[in-house]
Amino acid sequence: MAVVEGVADLTDPAASSRLVDAALDRFGRIDAAAAFSGRVVTGRFLESSVEDLSAVVAGCLEAPYHFLRAVVAPMVEQGSGQVLLLTSAAGNRVTSGAPLYSAVRAGATHLVRNVAAEVARHGVQVNALGTNTTLEHAEARRSRR
Repeated sequence: MAVVEGVADLTDPAASSRLVDAALDRFGRIDAAAAFSGRVVTGRFLESSVEDLSAVVAGCLEAPYHFLRAVVAPMVEQGSGQVLLLTSAAGNRVTSGAPLYSAVRAGATHLVRNVAAEVARHGVQVNALGTNTTLEHAEARRSRR
């Protein structure tokens, strides 16, 4: 198994490019790629801050954006490939105790859908899998008080 040094955080705009470059150097092409990123900020909307929103956007929307930008281009060029982004089912429903997370995950899911529609004609499949995360853990319960 190879490790790409300096890649630990997909919110870093260069991280996904380093991963893709390493894969292309080693294998010459990328047939499939998957990524999971996220940042959960719990609490009530009225108690949230713009810093909370920025953290969720960076982890749940910017990171997938950087990953898709890096990995889809070589797949389009080679005429095939499959991409899977793990997101959250929270983006498909109201999520009590995590409204920022829910809203931004919805954005990530729609980003994937739009990218999929754009690149399908090039033989590239892009999908999102929304995990059935339950935010009914202690933090979410506390935020409702």
